[in-house]
Amino acid sequence: MNDLHLLVSWILPILVFALFLGFFFVLKRILVAKLLEWAKKTEVEWDDVLVSAANVPLNFLIVVLSLWIARYFVNLPPELSPYIAEAGRLFIILSALLFCDRFLVGIVSLYARKNPQLQSSQKLTTSIVHVVIFVFVALFVLHAIGVSITPFVASLGIGSAAIALALQDTLVNAFSGMHLLMDRPIAPGHFISLDDGRQGHVETVGWRTTRLRLPSNDTIIIPNSKLASNIITNYDYPEPKTVFKVKLNIHTASDLEKAEKVILEEARKILKEHSSAVSDFEPKVIFQEFSDSGIQLIVILAARHYIDHGAIKSQFIKNLHKRFQQENIIIPYPTRTIYTAK
Repeated sequence: MNDLHLLVSWILPILVFALFLGFFFVLKRILVAKLLEWAKKTEVEWDDVLVSAANVPLNFLIVVLSLWIARYFVNLPPELSPYIAEAGRLFIILSALLFCDRFLVGIVSLYARKNPQLQSSQKLTTSIVHVVIFVFVALFVLHAIGVSITPFVASLGIGSAAIALALQDTLVNAFSGMHLLMDRPIAPGHFISLDDGRQGHVETVGWRTTRLRLPSNDTIIIPNSKLASNIITNYDYPEPKTVFKVKLNIHTASDLEKAEKVILEEARKILKEHSSAVSDFEPKVIFQEFSDSGIQLIVILAARHYIDHGAIKSQFIKNLHKRFQQENIIIPYPTRTIYTAK
């Protein structure tokens, strides 16, 4: 009879545990499905990551909750209650840390999909997240089983300081790379100019270095800390179209109205005919000043990309020189008259 009573006293809690476990799992499945459906309708995407990250940790919480309910149907020794409560608290903490791990990794993946520059460093970032979460999990488990974590925390602090000093340059470049990746002042394919005059196309932006391919087809590798402190001119941001100037000189005796008309005709012609020019751009002629060798002026043209403006400028100057000869418009050269005393 005692054996039967003991068997019933254990079967009932198991049945209660299984009943509530099934109920909560079905409820969670319905709730998560509804939340995912709602999250997909919103404009933001982080809520999709939030719901997906909570899916697995909720399973642990459901098990803990079902066990907590089932324990009221079995007579447990009083001395076991603190251990059961501690185990439940440990599972809750582990569930929270697992949620943080999944959520942070999901956010990194989300930004990597939107930003190709982050795709090369996605594995490194997710590995760092996993390591940090693992350290927290280890410290919580040690604390839960009664091991003092103070020496470990102190060791981590000293070790982190030693690593930071040893890897100072690397960390500076890494944080500078993080700034470049987040702020995105440059991107692969952009044509940029540094404050030392070097120009080139950005090939890759990494955590430590940025590769810049020069027009000579050479590649320079720039530490991100150096690049972040540079004054950068980005010719492809916010758009690749660029406006440039062509400087000219005409003789002071020239008919300025006629010269302006001829220059604008040739400017419109080169913009229409050259494949790299902006065909719908309206060129401008600005007379600037009288100089020793004539009247200085500039012609304003536009190219689809900055790298192409040299070819447009070269062809425009050749066409304009030929047209000036036909129209008898003189391009002066510097002259000096020297008087000598007899």
